[in-house]
Amino acid sequence: MNNDANTYAVDHRGGADMQRLIDQDHLMNQTMGDLFPQDIDPSGLHSVLDVACGPASWILQVAFKYPYLSAVGFDISQQMINYGRAFATVRKLSNVELRVMDALRPWDFEDATFDFVNARLLEWFLKEHQWLPLLQEMLRVTTPGGTIRSTEILTNETNSPAFNRILALIWEGWKRDGRASQTAPDTYAGAGTRLSAMFAQTGISITGEQEYHLDWSWGAPAHQQIMRDIVVLYTLMQSYLVHTVQVVKEQEYQLLLQTMERELYAPEFQGIWHYKSVWGRKPL
Repeated sequence: MNNDANTYAVDHRGGADMQRLIDQDHLMNQTMGDLFPQDIDPSGLHSVLDVACGPASWILQVAFKYPYLSAVGFDISQQMINYGRAFATVRKLSNVELRVMDALRPWDFEDATFDFVNARLLEWFLKEHQWLPLLQEMLRVTTPGGTIRSTEILTNETNSPAFNRILALIWEGWKRDGRASQTAPDTYAGAGTRLSAMFAQTGISITGEQEYHLDWSWGAPAHQQIMRDIVVLYTLMQSYLVHTVQVVKEQEYQLLLQTMERELYAPEFQGIWHYKSVWGRKPL
């Protein structure tokens, strides 16, 4: 998921963030297993939307596995959409459409267009007051009886003091620029902790929830991939943390990054990434 420089907390100039998102998408797709929740029968679907799709990994998999579906994704990044379109061309996926569009503005879709609407990791560009309007827009473009699903981080537990310090700085930054409420807990609590309440506020009838707990401790299968993701991500967040929200000095942050990387490589490192999916139906 990507958005413009005013809201996206990661420096997405150059190709480092796109490659990170491609790798992250593949890992999440693998961890979550099926493309749709178990109570959804894909044979009954006709049109699927992926919101702020980034490099479009999920919606491209949907288009490949279910060629009878109309698969649509959009993202504000032309670079991400170009990548997805090139992949679709190589794979000869004629049932996928990828658009450049801003998730924070009214979407160029008619009411009740899609019977499954998907989104994940939106907290990287959404501020607290933007969540409900975006969920309402997801609801608007969903057919009556159709399904909306969102997947967001709960937390990321590690025994790395430097990692935990950077996560605390991110949380402080979230509070300063409105991505988290001033009354939020003192320690990081991702948007996944609030999804159920926001679905209920929007009028989405919740039909399922699923938590995922991905072990990325030293020696675990996911260790190398998540470690690379974290090192790139936190490096690309330096400008946001140092200059935009000003929660840390540049020299201190660079030292934290160096220390964190050493700690993540240590054989005694332990880490678990917790995230959550919530899905529900639009009332008939």
